[in-house]
Amino acid sequence: MKKMILVGRSECGKTTLKQALKGGTLEYHKTQYIYHTDVVIDTPGEYAQTRGLGRALALYSFETQVIALLLSATEPYSLYPPNIAPVCTRPVIGIVTQIDHPDGNVERAHNWLKLAGCENRAELPFHKLLLSGQLPLTIGGGIGQSRLSMLMMGCAHIGEVQSSVWDHETVEACAKAGIRLL
Repeated sequence: MKKMILVGRSECGKTTLKQALKGGTLEYHKTQYIYHTDVVIDTPGEYAQTRGLGRALALYSFETQVIALLLSATEPYSLYPPNIAPVCTRPVIGIVTQIDHPDGNVERAHNWLKLAGCENRAELPFHKLLLSGQLPLTIGGGIGQSRLSMLMMGCAHIGEVQSSVWDHETVEACAKAGIRLL
C-alpha cells in the first residue's frame, strides 16, 4: 500500500479511516498530534483549519506518496481552495466520508473536492460505477472504508480486510484461490 497523509477538518473521519486501513478496532479518539504508521500519517483537523499550522501539512506530505483530502458529506463548507491539488507535489485523492449520515450531501462534497482538483479519480472504473449509481452507496459498518482498503492493498475479496461470517462455499472458494479470510 502507498503511504498517504490524511488531511481534513476535525471529526471528518481521518482517524476512523486510518483504523480501518490498518485493520484495527474502530473507536473514536481525538488526534492530538501527527500520528505516523507505516502506511498512513493521521493529522489533527486543526492543522487543516489553522493557517499557521497548514504549512506543516505541506512538510509532512513529502514523507508520503499520496495526499488524501477528506471531506465529510455533512460539511457546511469546504476547507479546500479551488485548484489546490495541482500545486501539490504528490497525487491528491479526494475522499467523501460519512456518506451514510442522514444529513449528508454526498454530491455537494464531491463537487467541492472536484473544485479542489480531485476530479481525476472520478474517471477510474470503480469511481465511474459508483458515481453513475451502478454500485450502491455504502451504509454504516465501514464497508466504504473496507472497499478503499481493498483497493489500496490490492485485495480480491472484502473478507481480506473485514471480518464476517462466510458461508461454506465462499470459504472453500477463497481457500482454493489462496485468499485468506479474516
